[in-house]
Amino acid sequence: MPDAPVAFFSIPELAAELCSYLTAADFLNLMLTSCEMNSICQPLFWNALFLRNDERTERFTASQDGMASLGRNIDSVRSLQTRGNFLTYYVVGLVEHLRHSTPSSSGSGQLTRPDWVPCEMIEETKHAPPIPPFTKLQRFWASMLYGDMLEWEHYSSRSILRAAPLSLQTCWIMSLNPNLTSIFLHGVDLEDAMVVRCLARTLSRLLRLKSLMVRHCHAAQVTLQVVDTLFRSCPQSIVTLQLPQDIGESGKTEMAMDQDDKDFNEGPLVLRTEPLANLRYLRLPDNYRGYHANQICPFLEQSPRLKTWYVPCIAESADTEAIARTIRTHCKKVKELYNEMPYANYKGEFAMSVMETAMEPQQLERLAFTGYHDEWPGRMVASIQRHDQVLQQIRLQGCHRLMSSTIHAILTSCRALQHLEVAGGYPSRIAISLKDAGSSKEWVCKDLRHLAIYVDVNSIHTGTEQPPWGLLERLYRHIGSLQQLTFLDLRGAAVIFDTAYINSTQEVNYLKLTFPGLLSLGDASTGEPGYLSLLKDLKRLKTLQGSVLLNNVRVQELIGQAEAEWIYENWPSLRLAEFVDLSCHSALEERPYLRWLKERIPRLQFTNMVAPSTWTI
Repeated sequence: MPDAPVAFFSIPELAAELCSYLTAADFLNLMLTSCEMNSICQPLFWNALFLRNDERTERFTASQDGMASLGRNIDSVRSLQTRGNFLTYYVVGLVEHLRHSTPSSSGSGQLTRPDWVPCEMIEETKHAPPIPPFTKLQRFWASMLYGDMLEWEHYSSRSILRAAPLSLQTCWIMSLNPNLTSIFLHGVDLEDAMVVRCLARTLSRLLRLKSLMVRHCHAAQVTLQVVDTLFRSCPQSIVTLQLPQDIGESGKTEMAMDQDDKDFNEGPLVLRTEPLANLRYLRLPDNYRGYHANQICPFLEQSPRLKTWYVPCIAESADTEAIARTIRTHCKKVKELYNEMPYANYKGEFAMSVMETAMEPQQLERLAFTGYHDEWPGRMVASIQRHDQVLQQIRLQGCHRLMSSTIHAILTSCRALQHLEVAGGYPSRIAISLKDAGSSKEWVCKDLRHLAIYVDVNSIHTGTEQPPWGLLERLYRHIGSLQQLTFLDLRGAAVIFDTAYINSTQEVNYLKLTFPGLLSLGDASTGEPGYLSLLKDLKRLKTLQGSVLLNNVRVQELIGQAEAEWIYENWPSLRLAEFVDLSCHSALEERPYLRWLKERIPRLQFTNMVAPSTWTI
C-alpha cells in the first residue's frame, strides 16, 4: 500500500492541480524524498520549461548536467517559453542530434531537417551538445528577438545570433509537435514570402491548435494579403486568433514559387475556404488608414461563431453600414467588443454603430474602449442602455473626455454590471460630479464586483464651500449597497490654477485628495459626521484604494483605534487598503492603530504594490 503523498501524486488530475502552486525548489525537495517520488515528480518538474530570461538560459546551457537532464526528460516538456538565444542554441543541438542519430534512434525515419531551414552556419558548429527534438509540446511561446545580454559563454554561437533568421527554425520546431494547442510568436519576419508560406503550411497541419498570436518584426511592413494568408491557414480547431499588430501601406507580397525556392518541394499553398466553425476571439491588425468594407468583411464572413471582436478603424463612414450588415448576417453571436483607438482623431462612432445597428438588443456583455472621447454623450448612453440588462463589464481606459451624465447613466441603468473601470490622463475631464454621484436615483448594479471611478471633489479641495454632507452621504450609501464588491478604487478629481502660467490649470494628484467622513465613524462630542458604518455590508471587499491615504492631518485626527477595530470586524476579506504612501517607511510606527490592525491581519497591505508581468516580450 503506497504512502498517502505517493498515492496523491499518482493521480494525474490532483497532481496537475497542485503543481500550479509549487516552485522548482518544491519539486526538487519532493524528488529527493524517495526513489518512488523521484520517478513521479520528475516528469512534473519538466512539464513547463521557462527560458525567457537570458541569464538563466546562459546558466542552463552552460551546464552539462542540465543539458543532459533535458535530453533525458525532453518528452515530459509540455510548455516552452523561450527567446532567440535558446532557440538558436537548441537548433544547433537538434542538428547535432540528427547528424549522430540513426532512423530508429530518432524515433522516425521522417525526422530530417527540411531544405527550407537555413542552417548553413549551424552545420559548421560542433560546440552545442546533441539535443533530442521536442515532440510533445502543447504550448509554445517564442520570441525571435534577443535581449540585452548578447555576450554568451558559448562564443561559437555568437555569429549565429546575428546571422541566422529564426522564423523558419521556429516553424520547424512547431512542425515536430502536432499536439500544439497554444502558440505565441513574436518577431516573425513576415516580409519574407518563404517565411509566410512555411508558417502557413505549419499552421494548417496543427489540427489541435486552439490559440494563436503572431507578432511580426518591428521594422516589417505586413500587407493585408499576408494577414489573409495566415487567417485562411488556421485549422478548424482555432478558437482564439490574434494576427500581426499592424499593417503597412497597401501592397502585395509575391507568394508564387519557382524551382530556386528552398520550399519548392513542399508544393503550393492550399488555403482553407470554409468558415472557422470554432473561432470565438478575433483581433485583426490595426490599420491606421482604416479598413474598407471589402477588406474586413471577408474575415467576418468566415467567423460565424465569433464572440469577441476587436473593433478596427474604418476608413470611411460609407463602409459602416456594409460592415454592420455583415455582422448581423454572419456574426450573430458577438457579445464582447474591444476598441483600442489606433489613431488619435477616432472618437468611437463606428463602435457605437455596431452596438446600435449590428447587434440585437440585450446582446452585448463586455465593452472595452481605449481613448474614448465623449463627443456624443446621448448616443453613447443610448448604445449602452440598449444592452443594459446583460452588459457585465465596461472598461473605459485612457479616456480623453467622459461626461458625468454618461457615468451616472451606467450606474443607474446597467443591472447586470460586474466591472466598471474609468481611467484617463485628465481626471477632472472624466469624473462623475458629486451631484450625480450623490443623487437620489438608485445604483441598480447590485452585482458590481470591481469599481474604479473618479469623483469631482474640486469644491471640497479648494475650500470654496463646506463639504456637501448630504451628497456625500448618499454617495457612500450607494457604494455600501454594492454587497458583491471586492475591488474599490475611489479617486478624487480636482484642479488648481498653475501660477507659473496664465489661465493654466493643473490636475491634483488623487493621493492628495480625501473623501470627507468616508473612513470615520464620526465624533459625537464635536458633531463631526462619519460614514464608515454605511459600508458595513462590503463583507467581500479585498482591495480599497484611491483617495484614502491617511496623510491628511484632518483625516488623521478623525481616524483611530475605533475605526481599526471596525475594519477588523466588518471587512474580513480585506487584503489591500491604500492607507499609507509607499515612500513612508515609518507609517506603522507613527500610527498605532494600523500596527494593531496589521497584527490581526498579517496579510493586509497598506501600500499599493503592483506585481510585475509574468510574460513580457
